Amino acid sequence: MIVIGLVIVYLLGLSVLIAFMGKDDELSIRIEELAGLSFLIGIGLETVFMFIFDLIHLEINAFTLATLSLLIVTAIYFYHRDTIQGLFNKIPGNYRFHFKETNFAWGILFLTVLIALCVSVLKSLFWTTAAYDSIAGYDLMGKVIATEGKLFVSLFKTGSSGGRAIYPPLVEGSFAYAYLYGMDSSKIITSLTYLSLLLAFYGLSRKYASSLNAIFFTLLLIVTPEMYSHSSMSLTNIPSAAYAAIGLLYLFIWFEKKQRYYFYVASLLLALNVWTRNDGIVFNMAGFLLMVYYAIKNKSWKEIAIYSAISLAPFVGWTIYLKYKIGIVHDRFVTHLFWDSDRLLRELRWIKSITFYLMFYGLVFYIFIFTIVLNFRNVHRDKFALLTLILISFILYAGIYYQLDEVKQDPLDIMMSYSFKRGLFYFIPLVLFYSATCKPVQLFFEKIEQFRLGKT
Repeated sequence: MIVIGLVIVYLLGLSVLIAFMGKDDELSIRIEELAGLSFLIGIGLETVFMFIFDLIHLEINAFTLATLSLLIVTAIYFYHRDTIQGLFNKIPGNYRFHFKETNFAWGILFLTVLIALCVSVLKSLFWTTAAYDSIAGYDLMGKVIATEGKLFVSLFKTGSSGGRAIYPPLVEGSFAYAYLYGMDSSKIITSLTYLSLLLAFYGLSRKYASSLNAIFFTLLLIVTPEMYSHSSMSLTNIPSAAYAAIGLLYLFIWFEKKQRYYFYVASLLLALNVWTRNDGIVFNMAGFLLMVYYAIKNKSWKEIAIYSAISLAPFVGWTIYLKYKIGIVHDRFVTHLFWDSDRLLRELRWIKSITFYLMFYGLVFYIFIFTIVLNFRNVHRDKFALLTLILISFILYAGIYYQLDEVKQDPLDIMMSYSFKRGLFYFIPLVLFYSATCKPVQLFFEKIEQFRLGKT
């Protein structure tokens, strides 16, 4: 059953991507992108369907989800048959194998990535759910949703849902999807999300960087200690990082290439980002500021209206649902701006100690700063929009913790040492992508390639 369920997820996600492609023949889409994004979009939409079914009082089960999904897949197939045919015609030409160009170094790095991924997946599928937040929250909610066939489950009525009830339903719903299709554990969803993040990251990196460059930074992504440790846990941090980071990267690519496909994929991924965690809204806000700049520069407000409608709708919809259906109101923040120098200094000390602690994030942020310094003369011309998105998002994200009410929430020190530490997952793919694709690093890997081919 789970194989059928996953095939439907991938078909749904791929169909939506094909619908976004339209008849744009200039797109350069890689298989890794399609594979990674198909799952992320497919499983995200399945949870949106659950939300719709809940609103119209239709039971959530494998049959109803599969029926709606396959109807959408069929409709897209008949409407975009030419696009599908063109896509499959391009694949053989783009992936011809030339023995003389085989890169031994790439093979070694790829094998290392594969081994690390296999270890993570085996650990995920072998060990049962152990994280408290999942046992008492996300995984529990997934089981109850699958059992009761609705999102407004009995836990809300009995007051047993706990603080995790305010989280949007993408993670809980995706866990429920696994249980609906017969899995004993929901952790297969976490593993597939992690795999999808790696595939999408590598595919996007290859748009700008060589294969050796892309696989090297993909290896850095997978061996980031704290993130790797969470890749086999049933928590929200890996999914939220996947949606937010890949969404912003797609928005940046659209800003450079101005192709409709990247715009719609970015908007949808960022919509699913806030359908995963509320704090992901800072990345949508950073994207919004980029859209404002684009609108002013090009004197066109159409894109910003579409982006806002798509990317912010889940956040607004879930907030309304929480208040009027479940009866919960977000009340964890100081609602006015204030100045507290002691609090700010404490937060900055925590940011420094967490970000640059090797046991948490290895050399990731050191490499990021090093590449900025290395590229300083060209920093305003070389992917400056992406760098701006990263920095704005980081400032906004840090601002969330500054505004937390310590009376209604845990003290700042606890929130920084646990929540903020995991929240940095959002930024790992972003800073590594920037580092991989900046010109000095690309030039360095070009020199390696020339040496390998004996051209130096």
